Amino acid sequence: MVVYRALYGEGGVWVRPAAMWNETVERGGNTFRRFTRVGEEDPQP
Repeated sequence: MVVYRALYGEGGVWVRPAAMWNETVERGGNTFRRFTRVGEEDPQP
């Protein structure tokens, strides 16, 4: 399971299955990852 806080609305906390976190969805004929990182880039190793 993945626990995260929404960055919109009231900023609710959500829990989703890990498999759902990495799946893709289709909108308007285009395919997207369901979730993408927003914010600072990952630190370099």
